[in-house]
Amino acid sequence: MLRERAGGGTGLSLGVGGAITADSSPQEEYEEIRTKAFGVLSALGAEFPPG
Repeated sequence: MLRERAGGGTGLSLGVGGAITADSSPQEEYEEIRTKAFGVLSALGAEFPPG
């Protein structure tokens, strides 16, 4: 989902995520959201923010 940032700015928000459970690995969840965001960010000429 892409939305214009509140306040009329030029930024975009891309909603990605996963289902976190008791067995979840934080690193695996992080990689999952990077993977989900990759296609849209690539199409926009953007990169995943460092973190």
